[in-house]
This record gives sequence, C-alpha cells and structure tokens, in this order.
Amino acid sequence: MADEARALVAGGQLDEAIAQFDAHLELEPKDVQAWAELVRVLVTAGRTDEAVKLAEDLDPSTPLVVLAHGEALAAAGDLDESLVVLAKARDWYLHELRNNYGAEYARIGFDEASRLHDDIYARLHGREQVAVEAAREGKLDAHAGVNYRLLGDSLMVGSTHQPERLHLPSLDEQTDLHDDLSAVEQHTAAGFVLFGTILLREGLAADAREAFERATELDGTSFAAFRGLGAALELAKEHWTASANLLDEPDWRDWREFASVVPDLPNLTSTERKIVTCSIAPLRHALPALAADDAVIRIMPLDVRATDHPEFTEREAHRFEDDSRTMSALSGVAGETLALVRLDELLDIGPTDGWVFAHEFAHLAHHRLRDDVRDEIVEWFEEAVAAGYASTSYAQTNEFEFFAVQYQDYVRRRHSGGDDGTDDGIGVREGMFALIDRLARTPDAFAPAARRK
Repeated sequence: MADEARALVAGGQLDEAIAQFDAHLELEPKDVQAWAELVRVLVTAGRTDEAVKLAEDLDPSTPLVVLAHGEALAAAGDLDESLVVLAKARDWYLHELRNNYGAEYARIGFDEASRLHDDIYARLHGREQVAVEAAREGKLDAHAGVNYRLLGDSLMVGSTHQPERLHLPSLDEQTDLHDDLSAVEQHTAAGFVLFGTILLREGLAADAREAFERATELDGTSFAAFRGLGAALELAKEHWTASANLLDEPDWRDWREFASVVPDLPNLTSTERKIVTCSIAPLRHALPALAADDAVIRIMPLDVRATDHPEFTEREAHRFEDDSRTMSALSGVAGETLALVRLDELLDIGPTDGWVFAHEFAHLAHHRLRDDVRDEIVEWFEEAVAAGYASTSYAQTNEFEFFAVQYQDYVRRRHSGGDDGTDDGIGVREGMFALIDRLARTPDAFAPAARRK
C-alpha cells in the first residue's frame, strides 16, 4: 500500500495518496518512513495544521520524523521553531554519518536538513548571514574560499566603512599608494588589504592569501579582508593564473564605444582586460546602443559596496525575496544604465560560478535588445519554467535573470570548460546558446532603449 501511495503522490493525486497512507498505517503502524512521508504529503496538499499536529504526535526518536516535523513547522509559518527542529535533525544525521551508521541514508538526510535549515535562516536573517551562523557553531570549512566571501558579505550589511574611491584604480596607482604608506600604515588592516589586492591582481594568489589573513586578524570587521581572503583561496585552488593566461583574447580594437561603456578599461591589467573582452565579445554589438544611453559597467575595489554608489544607496537594506540576499552585500548588480562588479568577482573565471562580469553585462545588453529577440527569450524562459528542471531556480526568477544566467553559462562554457547544460531534455540551453551565437553575428539586434523595435 505504501508504494501505491507513493505512486499517487508522483501523479499529483494527493488526497488519494493521503487516504492510501492512512490505510497502510492502520496495518503497519510502526512504519516510520511512511509516517514521515504522510507528514510531507499533508504539507504539499496545503494541510499544514494537520501535518504539524501529526508530526508532534509521532515518536521523535528518529531523525526522519524530526526532519518532517521541521518541514511542517516551516510550511505553517513557524520559522523560528522550525530552525530549532531542523538543526536537531541535521545534527542527528551528522552524528550517524560520522559513526558510519547507514552512511548513504545519513548523507542524504544531512544534506536535506542542512538545505532546509539554511534556506529558512536566510529568510529570517539574510542569505549572507548563513555563513556567520555556521562559523559560530564551528561548522565552517576553513579551507573553502566561498565561506570567507560569505563572511565578508555579512560584514557589508550595515557597514560604516567609507571607501576613498568607488572605481578601480590601475595596478601602478595601487602600488604607488602602498609604497607611499608609512611602515606603520602598511601594517594596518587597510595596508594589508591594499597589498593583498596588488598581489591578487598580479596573479600571486598564495601570497595574497597571507596578506588578507593578516588583515582579518587585525580587523575582524573588514569585509574587504574577508572577501579578499576568500578570493585568494578560490583562485589558488582554480589555478587562476594559468587559466587566465590561456584565454584567447578577442581583437577588441575596432569595437565601437568599448572604452565609453567600460570606463575602467585603461586601469585593467592585461589579464583583467582579457576577462572583460571575453565577457563582452558575444554581445559586443550592444556597445554602441549602450553608449548612446550613457550606460556603463564599472569595476569596484574590494572595499566598495554596490550601495556606496549613489544610484543604489537608497536600497541599502533591501532584501530580495527570491534568494534572501541583501542589496548592500551584492558583489554584482545591474540597473538599466549602470552595472557594477567587484574586483574579486571579475577575477573569478572558475568553471562553476565564475564570469560574473559577463552576467552583469548581459543585463545591460538585454535592455537594448530588439523586441522580437526579447520575445524569443521569453518563450525559452517560459519553456524552462514549465519544465522546472531545465534551468536553476535563480534563472527562473524572471526573463532578465534567465538571459543573464544563460549568457554567463555560455561564456563559461567557451572559456572555462564548465558544464554547458545542453542535455536538459528539451533543448532550452541549446536554443539559448544558438540565440547568443546569432547575436554575436547581428549588429542590428540592439538599439538604444528609447528606440528599440
């Protein structure tokens, strides 16, 4: 009977499945897995009060039941209590995993409990605070650069730091600035952040790590120090210098309005320029339209937040509902005429999450696409949403994020060997990649926002 109930759930027949589980449990009242599944089906059917009551009445002596209870509480809106229960389930699974009791079962349960716990914590406190909680509990991987970057993000929220300049200086300028510091100033947190930044831009990730580690020790509130440390760890792991040097730089010298749209171009190192040109190349025909609209994409130093820019200051405390991130903690952001990318995100060209510059540039370009091209993107977006699995949940936020994510994946596939995702079963990624190929060959696909057709 339990298998029949599961088949009904898979077919969307929830009321019938609940009745089948009830009948099964009359005969097999000790089937803990079936009880936990019934709680989850009640949640899915919108019968959250019943789900919570049932979970509370069950014997909480197995993590499976505790996990289902936490899910039911979250669905009922009792987020604070669900955190307590989910943390208990997570730690229980972790104990079993460490002691090798049913390792695969424990791993799956631990991953699910951790995901749910972190999602709810993010809804309550902001996505960037998840790493802070893990650090407090001693559960943060000290060798994972992403964790230090998340800690840096958490420190951005509410930071009173005032950067000296909003846009990236040249490497020579930064070197001269560091050389002009006194010996005392060079050994402050700010001095080590500056030195670490110089080393990072020179491709010396291991040396940069030491400088940023020293900065974090001197000032535990410096988001630039933690972001820099995270970047150094990740870039060293990804062998960034070798990967960046292998990039085949497009011939950008005849790109119209390139310098107008990327004002920081003269300040880039040769490697940074390679990353920028590779990011822009497939959408380079958008440059004249962007320039006509006075649209620009700027690169921020490590100690600058997006909300330090006047265009985004009023949204400093805004938290996005789709992924619970706080505006002031974003490392890349784009409006219709201004996009921003922090230096550490520019340098990240890894095969998993790299090429943020391409993502933000795609947002600017999207606003200049002809209406017929935008309509085609919407069609692919709607097909991906209908399928549910053909793109990430973030890409399914709206057609703008869908296009930016697809373009970022396209660039990543070309230059970093990342998973291109074309085998999605319905051809969404393949269709979008073909569209981007076409845009690379179609100068008239873009027009200033006021003149789009």
